[in-house]
Amino acid sequence: MTFEIDQVEKTIVNDISTDVPKAILDRFVTLTRESGSEDERIAAHFLAQFLEDWQIPHQVHYPNIHLSVPKKATLIVTEPVSREIRAKTPSCVRKLLKINLSKREKATT
Repeated sequence: MTFEIDQVEKTIVNDISTDVPKAILDRFVTLTRESGSEDERIAAHFLAQFLEDWQIPHQVHYPNIHLSVPKKATLIVTEPVSREIRAKTPSCVRKLLKINLSKREKATT
């Protein structure tokens, strides 16, 4: 029995590839996938294409939702001393990530 499990495990491990996860990460790093955005739809279709290629039945849903993205955020700490801390909104964090990524690309070239 151990031999059979080892063979099955070996077969599965040998079939594992990082190609698809890498392709997804490479594509997603170029998108801002906020809820309801065009980039979110592009990402969904990108993933759905893999499911189609693998002949996995699926359905992409298009909900009608209304969201707001804050432009400014603060955190108010009340104990032990009251103070206000400036926080980052999703859009600000995204800008910082893009800046850091472009700095990293320049450093490697």
